[in-house]
Amino acid sequence: MKSNKISNHFIKGIYKNQNATLDMPLRLVVALIIATITLVSIFGLVSQSVVIPRYLHVTIDPMYSQWNETVNSSKFSIFVKDDSNQQPINNALVLLKSPFGVEYNYTNQSGRCQIQVSENIPTGINEWFLDVTVKSAGYETYHQDQMIRIIDTWEK
Repeated sequence: MKSNKISNHFIKGIYKNQNATLDMPLRLVVALIIATITLVSIFGLVSQSVVIPRYLHVTIDPMYSQWNETVNSSKFSIFVKDDSNQQPINNALVLLKSPFGVEYNYTNQSGRCQIQVSENIPTGINEWFLDVTVKSAGYETYHQDQMIRIIDTWEK
């Protein structure tokens, strides 16, 4: 019975004190508003930091070249487009890498560039491949090993 009198006295004291009855719900509302603003801010930051990768679509013409005693170089046309909407990509860096060196160029507004490859090939090597790498801001780097094949039919 004694504990019941204490709790009744405590409850009656809260209701008699107007500050306690007004401050408690007000503090709860303010805490809920602050928590909501914090959660919305966190979700906003997280959703902005998640970047959906965009990919490049690269085509090369020709993908095969044959050299001989009169032809010892090739010109390759590279076309770079957005993979999702097929729009040309301007100012994309295109690299052609061989065992003998690297050639590069940038695409124009139509997404096209040309790269001339001419190399001094050591004696005994009749076939080699070019690796293709394309980089553009906002896109995943495109890389394909041994994408272009060059055959040297000249007997040295």
